[in-house]
Amino acid sequence: MHIDRIKRPNVAVASFDGMNVDLHIGHARKLMIYGPGVDGPVRMLGVRPTPEPGGGEARWNALSELLNDCFALLASGAGPKPMKILEDRGIDVFIASGNIKRSLDIVFGVGR
Repeated sequence: MHIDRIKRPNVAVASFDGMNVDLHIGHARKLMIYGPGVDGPVRMLGVRPTPEPGGGEARWNALSELLNDCFALLASGAGPKPMKILEDRGIDVFIASGNIKRSLDIVFGVGR
């Protein structure tokens, strides 16, 4: 990862059910934001609505601004255009599925 994790300590997650990484970024109406807690462990910090669908590149630019404190985004899928725009703005996009906690443990390097 090429991000300054002090300035961008958080990870956004696209989830429909709130337990799993199970949404394509283009279908996500909100993103769950996870980051280090005061006492260290990763915890959910909040939920952010995504920009309205449509709008093409402008939507992904707006999303990158919304996630300016995130170093990564986890989703079950993402098209090449949003991936490139987000990654060009310092947000690594990881295609994942399954349990959010397990995915976050991998991204945050917990248990290594």
